[in-house]
Amino acid sequence: MAKTVEQGIALHEGRRYGTANLIVMLTACLALITLIVTGVWMWWKRRPHGRAGAPARPTSRRTPYTVIAIMAGLGLLFPLAGITMLAVLLLDWLVIRRVARLNRIFG
Repeated sequence: MAKTVEQGIALHEGRRYGTANLIVMLTACLALITLIVTGVWMWWKRRPHGRAGAPARPTSRRTPYTVIAIMAGLGLLFPLAGITMLAVLLLDWLVIRRVARLNRIFG
């Protein structure tokens, strides 16, 4: 078991498979950075003025409950993600909904 863990750590740190592994990992890193930059750039070009650009609330009543159930399940499965979801929910309830300008922006 210890050798398996050691090999996994070495692979993660890029100490296995030499230069080829480093090039593949560099390519993956650069692709991720490119996705982040171009995503923000595309949003900036198409953003609605005066709003955050979030999609409108769904008209179906079943959709929000399904999303809540999925998020609750994931929050239980991944506790740090669940804590983050609760923090954002509290921020929404306690700050964004009570400050008129933020409420207009995030609607």
